[in-house]
Parts: sequence; C-alpha cells; structure tokens
Amino acid sequence: EWEYAARGSGGRRFPWGDEEPRCAGVVMGTRDGLGCAGAQVGPRDVGTATQDRTPDGVHDMGGNVSEWVADAFVTRYAACLSAGMGCTETAPTGTLGPRMVLRSFRGGNWHLPAAVTRAATRSRWQQDEGAPSIGFRCAMSTTTPKQ
Repeated sequence: EWEYAARGSGGRRFPWGDEEPRCAGVVMGTRDGLGCAGAQVGPRDVGTATQDRTPDGVHDMGGNVSEWVADAFVTRYAACLSAGMGCTETAPTGTLGPRMVLRSFRGGNWHLPAAVTRAATRSRWQQDEGAPSIGFRCAMSTTTPKQ
C-alpha cells in the first residue's frame, strides 16, 4: 500500500515522478558528507518540500522522515538474486538473535542520501528501537467499509 501510494499505477521512479531529487525540493542527505550537507539538519514541517509531492497530493514520501510500515523485514533468497529475480523468502527472517526483530520502513529521510528517495526503497530497523529519522503516517481508506 505504501509503495503503491508512492509509485502510483504507472510505477514512478520517485514519488513525484522520474526527475532526480533536488536538495531544494526534497528533505534528504543533510548529514556531513552527503549531497545536501549544509542544509538544515533534521526534519522539516510536513508539506514544505516543494518537489516531494505525488501527483495525488501526498507529501514527503521521498524524504523528511522515513515511515514504519506493518511488514517485518524479509531478506531475498540468494538463488533469486543470482537469477536476477526479485523474490523474497516466505517465512519472516527479520530476527537477528533472540531479542532483535527487524521491521521495514519506507521512504528516504533527512539523514539518508538521495538514492534512498526512490519510491520502491525499503529499509530495516529494530522494531523496539526508535530513530530520529523514522516516523509514521496516519492514513485511512477513502471508501466506507460495508457493514
């Protein structure tokens, strides 16, 4: 659902289209050594990034803060990678040791480089550990469920 909102039915490369992200238009890479270093470090007010807006009017899917999604992080099969396929394991493998469970987050953020602003990007983080660059989005269906 998150990726469909970011890519749209046409499969855009970035949430806003196929144009490369610009430092002035997307909140990304503000850490030292990244492409937009020197800009204000940290997140900005929602909707203020002029480029980071889908054609449907959804803001900040490429940058600002990444967003937790409901999925556990799943790695790819080595056989799929060698065959050039994009399949994933069916059993959740987001556990590293007895206490570390990885969850997926989507989208780029102020802390990550421009390459992560792609609409199909997914990353992982410990589910019980916060990060200043990961947040969440409140969303709801636009249709009323049948009663």
